Amino acid sequence: MGGIATAVLAGGLLTVPASPASAAGGPTNLRMNPVPVDGSTGDCGYVGALGPVGSLGLFATVGEADGPLIGAHFELHEVGNGDPTTFDSGWVSESYGTHEAQAYIPATLLTDGKTYAWSVRSGRADAPDPTWATGCTFTYDRTAAAPPTITSTDFPIDGGGKYAGQAGVFLFATTPDAVAVEYSLNGTIPVGGAARAIYDPTSGTWRTPPLTVAQWGTNHLFAQTVDRAGNRSQQTTYSFHTPSDPNPPAPKPGDVTHDGRIDVLVADATGALKGYSSATTPGSGGVVVSTVYNGPIETPAGKRTWTGALITHRGGQSGDDLYAYADGTLYFYSNTPGATPAKGYFASQDSSVVFRPDTCIESGSALGACTTYGTDWDRTKQVVAAGDVDGVPTGQVGESSDDVFTVEDDGNGNQQLWLLTGTVSSGSFDRAIAIGPATRQNQDIMVPGDVTGDGLPELWIRDRTNGNVYQYASVRKADGTADLDAYTATPTLIGTGFDTTTYPKVSTDGDFDADGHADLWARTPNGNVHTFPGGNTPDPATGNTFGPAQLIAGN
Repeated sequence: MGGIATAVLAGGLLTVPASPASAAGGPTNLRMNPVPVDGSTGDCGYVGALGPVGSLGLFATVGEADGPLIGAHFELHEVGNGDPTTFDSGWVSESYGTHEAQAYIPATLLTDGKTYAWSVRSGRADAPDPTWATGCTFTYDRTAAAPPTITSTDFPIDGGGKYAGQAGVFLFATTPDAVAVEYSLNGTIPVGGAARAIYDPTSGTWRTPPLTVAQWGTNHLFAQTVDRAGNRSQQTTYSFHTPSDPNPPAPKPGDVTHDGRIDVLVADATGALKGYSSATTPGSGGVVVSTVYNGPIETPAGKRTWTGALITHRGGQSGDDLYAYADGTLYFYSNTPGATPAKGYFASQDSSVVFRPDTCIESGSALGACTTYGTDWDRTKQVVAAGDVDGVPTGQVGESSDDVFTVEDDGNGNQQLWLLTGTVSSGSFDRAIAIGPATRQNQDIMVPGDVTGDGLPELWIRDRTNGNVYQYASVRKADGTADLDAYTATPTLIGTGFDTTTYPKVSTDGDFDADGHADLWARTPNGNVHTFPGGNTPDPATGNTFGPAQLIAGN
């Protein structure tokens, strides 16, 4: 007699008593694929739609180490209506020793809305174990809930609500059989990784958290419902028009996406360039500011990537522009706000090669540096966009505020700090100014912006030999221009504990958390990115002015 003989009928439903195997080698570790969901006491829950050619997998461990030839016999019964047998595997999965027995039930044998129970015994056809081990009781539910209806007063279909760059909420109305709503803004819903809406018991609807709509024009919110069995409805699309802000905030140095927040840019595992701001959830994956195909590096397979490129951004008319150094070439990427997929984007068609300045200038403490000045970019070790460093008025002919620091090998193993200034057009410089002696080979150069309030940027360096971070304060001359020798004076210790083993990459893009103090950020060997809030009272023991690490980007 089948395994249903070991079950107990109660109230019309089959409950599943505990049934360990009655002998060594009996079935253990009973399981199903897919695993039922939304279960309760005595009921494993629901199995969702398996598809027209799908199947339900039943599994059990049978046999024993060094044991004889043994197999398994699976049965599935409908619960109620006389408990008829729905599926009988016969004797399957015969093998020696401990092994996994399995059987697959075609979806065509299961009826929507019916409840089933299964059992399994071990042995062989000529020597069966009379004791059945009982598996799950479950209900087959292959009918998905209806798609949600989407509305938003923040972002109406025809516009008239909030502007691009602002955040708003979307509401979802569903039928009672929906237990969740999944959604995605301006991208189809990913399998297994969709964001889920929040249930609002007051209105009886689901809602998103405030979502920032970055691009102006037509946007799309995709959504689908999930029922108790895990079935997902067809995706529905809410298309709406978002006008551009007629009075957009002025871009600030460090802001790529023109939303008033500082952005940290890093290449992800795929080679795409991602942006992270204080509004970004660490596990979200960031905002794509340039796809892998726009990267400056060509892989051996002939594809493009951002991985391995030196990147830096600071200054621009509509959000930061980007410099990227790769394979002996320095590129200038113009920021294209309002482009897809984000407000602030770098595309290869908007990039150009930066020409090497012909004019070399030595500051007072860098005499002789021009004798080692290279005619190309091959000796470049670091590139740091800095904004207006020299203090020369931008209205002057041949001058702008997009100055850049580089650190370059002098041909003798020493590294020289250079300032490239006098931008006459996007990505071109008039002159290269040597700053101080060529002693920067163990330093990481960073520009936090104007920390002291004189309108000129400070210079930070990380000493790779001890993990200390120092600040060189800017100084103006009587004529208002910068005294570049200030970047070679005795620096002030502002950070400790940033050794290269723990933090292979350290940098700054300014005031990340918008508290009025420039912050440091660092990337760990596993790819996580942390910020360290600046402006704290110096630690009496170490002099460190940075607060504890705060995760902004998961690996």
